[in-house]
Amino acid sequence: MVRSKRGRNVGPKPTKILVTHLDEWIPRQVVGAYQRRGPVEQIKRELKTDLGLGAHQVSGEEGRIEKSFGIAVLAYLLLMRACHQEILPGQAWSLAQLQHAFRLRMLTKQGEHNVRTRLAKARKVASSLAVDH
Repeated sequence: MVRSKRGRNVGPKPTKILVTHLDEWIPRQVVGAYQRRGPVEQIKRELKTDLGLGAHQVSGEEGRIEKSFGIAVLAYLLLMRACHQEILPGQAWSLAQLQHAFRLRMLTKQGEHNVRTRLAKARKVASSLAVDH
């Protein structure tokens, strides 16, 4: 067990008590591991809220839960791959920001596709009208 508290003049944060089963760890290692949990907690929170990992819409059957989890992880990896250019070194980013960028890119591409398709149809109609006259 390790007690971790800030200095007297650092702020009103309460003392934390950290417990581990790793007898060979010294207090500094325990506190260091606790401080590094932030990014892991952030990823867990984003997987639960942004990808729906926390609310499985399947029955309690183990195989279905595994597939649901796998789909959420694949969606996360796909988003990371599709939006890797949005992640700038040294700058904070979130899964929600990547989702927004991905949606915007897909909507833009869909809009461009629709415009090209309509223009092609209009050109075809115009050229057929020109040939008829």
